[in-house]
Amino acid sequence: MNDDSKSSLPSWAPIAGLIVGALVVMLLLWALVIKSDEDEAKDDGPKIVQSSDIAATAKRLGRSIYWAGERPNTKLELAESDSGRVYVRYLDMDSEAGVRSADFLTVATYPVADPAAALRRAKQTRPDAELARSDGGALILIDPSAPGSIRVAYPGASEQVEVYTPDIAEGVELVKRDEIEPVVR
Repeated sequence: MNDDSKSSLPSWAPIAGLIVGALVVMLLLWALVIKSDEDEAKDDGPKIVQSSDIAATAKRLGRSIYWAGERPNTKLELAESDSGRVYVRYLDMDSEAGVRSADFLTVATYPVADPAAALRRAKQTRPDAELARSDGGALILIDPSAPGSIRVAYPGASEQVEVYTPDIAEGVELVKRDEIEPVVR
């Protein structure tokens, strides 16, 4: 081996090595810092929140989220789906976020282009369902084939609301008295 072997590397090799090294560092930074921040922002699992968190979510989404207001002896659970649906659930004080149970009042908000028309179409396919109006003029669909579920379309809204409740009579009263309303954003 002679000393000329060191000079046989192309003149661009050190520069290419620096570029590859810089790319590796940038990828590591992206994976460790930026990507972990994105993952945190996408944590859409159910979580216990305050009413201000629901308002902040509505503001972030740029649309209304409906709820039944503050209710005594409950804590609020908020969940978002990939399809844009938002769920506000009223858990008892002993329950944890994500508990699998239909024993809690839940108010779901779905983005729908024309919610009233969607309810009218649903009524046509469900002859036993009943259309009614709330005190404030919201269109209500009560479908006996979906026990515990009341669907609502508020005048001028671009969201459909569904109220799930273990006590259907209480749910119907909440909806008819317009106690289901958008959280202030």
